[in-house]
Amino acid sequence: MKIFVIICLIVCIDNTLQQSLDGLMEIVKASVENCYEDEANTKKIEVTEAGFEDIANGSRDANRNAKCIRYCIMKKHNLFSPDNSLNESEIIPFFAYLFNNSIDNNHLKSIIAECNDVIVKETDRCERSYMANTCILQKLNESGMKDI
Repeated sequence: MKIFVIICLIVCIDNTLQQSLDGLMEIVKASVENCYEDEANTKKIEVTEAGFEDIANGSRDANRNAKCIRYCIMKKHNLFSPDNSLNESEIIPFFAYLFNNSIDNNHLKSIIAECNDVIVKETDRCERSYMANTCILQKLNESGMKDI
Protein backbone atom coordinates (compact mmCIF):
# COMPACT_ATOMS: atom_id res chain seq x y z
CA MET A 1 0.00 0.00 0.00
CA LYS A 2 2.84 2.43 0.86
CA ILE A 3 4.46 1.79 -2.50
CA PHE A 4 1.16 2.52 -4.25
CA VAL A 5 0.82 5.85 -2.41
CA ILE A 6 4.41 6.77 -3.25
CA ILE A 7 3.86 5.92 -6.91
CA CYS A 8 0.66 8.02 -6.95
CA LEU A 9 2.54 10.95 -5.42
CA ILE A 10 5.32 10.65 -7.98
CA VAL A 11 2.78 10.58 -10.82
CA CYS A 12 0.97 13.63 -9.38
CA ILE A 13 4.21 15.56 -8.94
CA ASP A 14 5.33 14.64 -12.45
CA ASN A 15 1.97 15.77 -13.89
CA THR A 16 2.11 19.05 -11.94
CA LEU A 17 5.67 19.68 -13.11
CA GLN A 18 4.69 18.97 -16.71
CA GLN A 19 1.73 21.34 -16.43
CA SER A 20 4.05 24.05 -15.08
CA LEU A 21 6.48 23.51 -17.96
CA ASP A 22 3.61 23.55 -20.45
CA GLY A 23 2.40 26.84 -18.95
CA LEU A 24 5.90 28.30 -19.15
CA MET A 25 6.17 27.16 -22.77
CA GLU A 26 2.92 28.99 -23.60
CA ILE A 27 4.28 32.19 -22.01
CA VAL A 28 7.53 31.82 -23.93
CA LYS A 29 5.75 31.16 -27.24
CA ALA A 30 3.50 34.19 -26.73
CA SER A 31 6.55 36.33 -25.95
CA VAL A 32 8.44 35.41 -29.12
CA GLU A 33 5.40 35.65 -31.39
CA ASN A 34 6.45 38.94 -33.03
CA CYS A 35 10.00 39.22 -31.74
CA TYR A 36 13.09 39.72 -33.86
CA GLU A 37 16.82 39.79 -33.19
CA ASP A 38 17.38 42.83 -35.36
CA GLU A 39 15.95 46.31 -35.87
CA ALA A 40 15.01 45.48 -39.49
CA ASN A 41 12.86 42.54 -38.30
CA THR A 42 14.58 40.04 -40.56
CA LYS A 43 15.77 37.49 -37.97
CA LYS A 44 12.69 36.04 -36.26
CA ILE A 45 13.35 34.50 -32.87
CA GLU A 46 12.09 30.94 -32.52
CA VAL A 47 12.04 28.74 -29.43
CA THR A 48 14.48 25.82 -29.52
CA GLU A 49 14.47 22.94 -27.08
CA ALA A 50 17.86 23.96 -25.68
CA GLY A 51 16.77 27.59 -25.34
CA PHE A 52 13.59 26.62 -23.53
CA GLU A 53 15.51 24.29 -21.19
CA ASP A 54 17.89 27.13 -20.29
CA ILE A 55 14.92 29.40 -19.51
CA ALA A 56 13.06 26.70 -17.55
CA ASN A 57 16.18 25.84 -15.54
CA GLY A 58 17.17 29.48 -14.95
CA SER A 59 20.57 28.87 -16.49
CA ARG A 60 23.04 31.71 -16.00
CA ASP A 61 25.23 30.45 -18.86
CA ALA A 62 22.53 30.63 -21.48
CA ASN A 63 22.87 29.69 -25.12
CA ARG A 64 22.11 32.23 -27.86
CA ASN A 65 18.47 31.17 -28.22
CA ALA A 66 17.81 31.50 -24.48
CA LYS A 67 19.33 34.99 -24.52
CA CYS A 68 17.01 35.94 -27.37
CA ILE A 69 13.99 34.41 -25.62
CA ARG A 70 14.84 36.48 -22.54
CA TYR A 71 14.94 39.58 -24.72
CA CYS A 72 11.48 38.77 -26.10
CA ILE A 73 10.04 38.14 -22.64
CA MET A 74 11.50 41.40 -21.32
CA LYS A 75 10.30 43.34 -24.36
CA LYS A 76 6.81 41.79 -24.31
CA HIS A 77 6.40 42.76 -20.65
CA ASN A 78 7.82 46.27 -21.18
CA LEU A 79 10.89 45.64 -19.02
CA PHE A 80 12.83 47.23 -21.87
CA SER A 81 11.97 50.74 -23.04
CA PRO A 82 11.56 51.39 -26.78
CA ASP A 83 15.29 52.23 -26.93
CA ASN A 84 16.08 48.86 -25.26
CA SER A 85 17.24 50.39 -22.00
CA LEU A 86 15.87 48.97 -18.76
CA ASN A 87 12.43 50.43 -18.08
CA GLU A 88 12.49 51.55 -14.45
CA SER A 89 8.74 52.28 -14.32
CA GLU A 90 7.94 48.66 -15.21
CA ILE A 91 10.82 46.87 -13.48
CA ILE A 92 10.18 48.35 -10.03
CA PRO A 93 6.58 47.08 -9.72
CA PHE A 94 7.65 43.76 -11.27
CA PHE A 95 10.32 43.26 -8.61
CA ALA A 96 8.02 44.55 -5.86
CA TYR A 97 5.56 41.83 -6.82
CA LEU A 98 8.21 39.17 -7.37
CA PHE A 99 9.93 39.78 -4.03
CA ASN A 100 6.88 40.84 -2.00
CA ASN A 101 8.12 44.43 -1.58
CA SER A 102 11.32 43.29 0.14
CA ILE A 103 13.61 45.40 -2.08
CA ASP A 104 13.96 49.11 -1.37
CA ASN A 105 12.79 51.02 -4.46
CA ASN A 106 15.68 53.51 -4.27
CA HIS A 107 18.16 50.64 -4.15
CA LEU A 108 16.45 49.03 -7.12
CA LYS A 109 16.54 52.35 -9.02
CA SER A 110 20.30 52.55 -8.47
CA ILE A 111 20.73 48.96 -9.69
CA ILE A 112 18.70 49.73 -12.82
CA ALA A 113 20.79 52.86 -13.48
CA GLU A 114 24.06 50.95 -12.98
CA CYS A 115 22.93 48.13 -15.23
CA ASN A 116 21.74 50.56 -17.91
CA ASP A 117 25.27 51.99 -17.88
CA VAL A 118 26.66 48.47 -18.32
CA ILE A 119 24.42 47.57 -21.28
CA VAL A 120 24.26 50.93 -23.08
CA LYS A 121 26.94 50.12 -25.68
CA GLU A 122 25.70 46.61 -26.50
CA THR A 123 23.75 46.77 -29.75
CA ASP A 124 22.85 43.09 -30.02
CA ARG A 125 19.39 42.73 -28.48
CA CYS A 126 19.94 39.19 -27.22
CA GLU A 127 23.31 39.94 -25.64
CA ARG A 128 21.91 43.15 -24.17
CA SER A 129 19.09 41.30 -22.39
CA TYR A 130 21.53 38.67 -21.13
CA MET A 131 23.85 41.40 -19.82
CA ALA A 132 20.91 43.19 -18.17
CA ASN A 133 19.69 40.00 -16.47
CA THR A 134 23.18 39.09 -15.32
CA CYS A 135 23.87 42.60 -14.03
CA ILE A 136 20.62 42.85 -12.07
CA LEU A 137 21.05 39.41 -10.51
CA GLN A 138 24.68 40.14 -9.63
CA LYS A 139 23.81 43.49 -8.01
CA LEU A 140 20.95 41.94 -6.04
CA ASN A 141 23.25 39.12 -4.94
CA GLU A 142 25.93 41.62 -3.87
CA SER A 143 23.35 43.46 -1.79
CA GLY A 144 22.54 40.32 0.17
CA MET A 145 19.77 38.69 -1.81
CA LYS A 146 21.05 35.17 -2.24
CA ASP A 147 19.56 32.26 -4.18
CA ILE A 148 17.80 34.32 -6.81
